[in-house]
Amino acid sequence: MQSTGHWTRAALSAVLLAAACHSRPPEQMASAATPPCLPPDGGPLDAATRVEDWAGQYRLTLVATKGAQMDQSQTATLSLLATPEAFRHPPAARADTVTTLPLIGTTGLDLGAVGAVKLGSLDSADPERPGVLVLERRGMEGGRAVLDVVIRLGSEANDWSKIRFDGGYTALFVHQADAEGFAGEWRSGITDVLASGHFCARRVGG
Repeated sequence: MQSTGHWTRAALSAVLLAAACHSRPPEQMASAATPPCLPPDGGPLDAATRVEDWAGQYRLTLVATKGAQMDQSQTATLSLLATPEAFRHPPAARADTVTTLPLIGTTGLDLGAVGAVKLGSLDSADPERPGVLVLERRGMEGGRAVLDVVIRLGSEANDWSKIRFDGGYTALFVHQADAEGFAGEWRSGITDVLASGHFCARRVGG
């Protein structure tokens, strides 16, 4: 298969939309025999983790532990795909060699069900304004390599051409990952945190 770095925007959008259309609906996914989504107990991510290998289909669950919808949860399909080379770095950060945008994707989550802020479409397949954007930052702290991964939701928040210093957000902060998926905490708000909790993403399919 050719590198996604050479795909046209139209071709990439078609792949993301096809993945979303062939995924199981949330109500079917919720009935699958999978472990419950519990708060992760892992430490920081292993610096050797290859985030680009996370491309694929997942059963994503958000559990609210703070906010207007506390104790509620929402489950839906998450589809992740390698970001085209032209969009792997924000325009203003081309000289930043520690931050990349390795994956984009779509999800069918109902953020309102867990009290989270929705910023644009979550099922946008446009690589310049994707519904899901994975941000990876690698660096050094205390003489050791560190890796931070944040998954930002909403096409308005993920506009590739703009730099956001404030405003609303809904973001997933990954704390642990393995071959079966990844997990961590999530937060959402405008200036202050309005809602938060933990999440689990379990790989489905082949």
